Amino acid sequence: MVDLSARPDVQDLLGTVTTTSPTADIDIDIDWSAVTAGGGLVRLTIEWKRPTHVDLAIVFEADHHAEILQALATGDYFTLTGTNPEDGSLGIAVATVPARGELLARTWIFTAL
Repeated sequence: MVDLSARPDVQDLLGTVTTTSPTADIDIDIDWSAVTAGGGLVRLTIEWKRPTHVDLAIVFEADHHAEILQALATGDYFTLTGTNPEDGSLGIAVATVPARGELLARTWIFTAL
């Protein structure tokens, strides 16, 4: 679940592309990167290219979020749920996103070096 209170552009996009499975109408690039070698931080960058262009980055602490990262590394897709705590909404938008688990697995190993 991601707090989108500061990102109305992502709220709007997720409201538009709400899906239960990826579709041909949505063009997404996913990238995983180590923030710093040995720093224990992994960055997920999601770039929606269609129906509109929006970028979102989420940083995970490798130790603290190990269970989540393990699930993402072994899965094909994940569900991104956006919330806006400022207006009391929970689960305002949901989108299915490719996990690119093989890239995450390589990146996650790099964070431990």
